[in-house]
Amino acid sequence: MKQLLKIKKDFILQEIPLPQCDRNEVLIRTTHSLYLKDIERSILFASKSNPLTKLLHDPELLNFAIKKVKADGLKKTLSFGKAMMANWH
Repeated sequence: MKQLLKIKKDFILQEIPLPQCDRNEVLIRTTHSLYLKDIERSILFASKSNPLTKLLHDPELLNFAIKKVKADGLKKTLSFGKAMMANWH
């Protein structure tokens, strides 16, 4: 089985052992896989960005935050945001 790994700025394709299945589990064989560089880049950007940068780059999330501040106030919205971020990690 092969796995695509990112090490610093390079990507390498590495051979890894097949996973072992336990009882009541299934192993699905993948015959084709698609790698899109731009999607990988956006995932890396999202994982490295601070919360404010993520908020400013996502119009839907920004609109939600503005509505939340108007409805609940800034302090409650910040507490809500911190709680949500704690659940993401």
